[in-house]
Amino acid sequence: MAKIELVKLSKSYGAVEVLRDISLVIEDGEFAVIVGPSGSGKSTMLRLFSGLEAITGGDLMFDGERVNKMAPVERGVAMVFQNYALYPHMSVYENIAFGLRERREPKDQIDAKVRHAAQILQIEPLLQRRPKQLSGGQMQRVAIGRAIVREPRVFLFDEPLSNLDAALRGQMRVELKSLHDKLKNTMVYVTHDQVEAMTMADKIFVMNNGRVEQSGSPREVYSRPTTRFVAEFIGSPKMSMLPCHADADTGMLRLVFGGDQSLRVPATSVDASRVATLGVRPEDWTLSLDGPTGLKVQIASLEDLGNELLLHVSSDTDAFTLRHPYTDAFRHGQQLWLTVASEAIHLFDAEGQRL
Repeated sequence: MAKIELVKLSKSYGAVEVLRDISLVIEDGEFAVIVGPSGSGKSTMLRLFSGLEAITGGDLMFDGERVNKMAPVERGVAMVFQNYALYPHMSVYENIAFGLRERREPKDQIDAKVRHAAQILQIEPLLQRRPKQLSGGQMQRVAIGRAIVREPRVFLFDEPLSNLDAALRGQMRVELKSLHDKLKNTMVYVTHDQVEAMTMADKIFVMNNGRVEQSGSPREVYSRPTTRFVAEFIGSPKMSMLPCHADADTGMLRLVFGGDQSLRVPATSVDASRVATLGVRPEDWTLSLDGPTGLKVQIASLEDLGNELLLHVSSDTDAFTLRHPYTDAFRHGQQLWLTVASEAIHLFDAEGQRL
């Protein structure tokens, strides 16, 4: 296991700066998820951890030791890639044992490690099969087994579930968390899928444009996003974002939207002159069919998910999504009036910073 610390880490390819002065800490034994859109720099960061890419500036520390110039094999890391890279002519046993044989470990130790990994991953009956005889989930387990036998300090996962179907991804998320509970190793997991980030992480690092915009527990990042980007990226459906301006109004804050609609909420310490956007999670709106208080919207379409409804609505100037427990009370084209509790309001300035 290892504590990972980045101190003003940067990576450039010529004049193109991919990572910019990143400082963060991943604690010993933590399951850390780096999440962000394509091109945000998350996979590049993982490659710096593994030693597959050279660091341009700053320091990368494992347990207080600077590893910038250390060869990948010396770092004690094992990486699981998006494509499983199994040798098609080898059995599952041989695939898992390959790295150990290259290191010329004794045969009895190799056998013990392979069988122990197979037991953890519940693939013992598959050891004599070839990769073409395996399902996607089974191949993923073999790739993870190949990492386990190396007994690394740090596991690195680069979008390992993206090639699996939705049901199997859900199953593998549970299995990876269970594996972490058993092994207690530091694990760093890269994904663009915010559902994977929310369900698996001890700590999330949300990346955008080569920087970490916010880090914290899944609940912290979801409940109190520090930027508009994080607010919209984390959560599905994404947070409603309504451009507005604000006026102080006798102990209240009056949020004024396009079409001269407004909402009044209890005043806070927010500077009203800086308010540019109201953010509300889809499940935090309170819906009424009666009006006239609140923000008036019209239902453009509905999605019935069985236990809940997604209502796609539009106001005079904006369109966004609401989440509501299932009911048959709503219809296409119906008018609704929306209010929201003050504790569920997220306000952002013109630069997208939380107020």
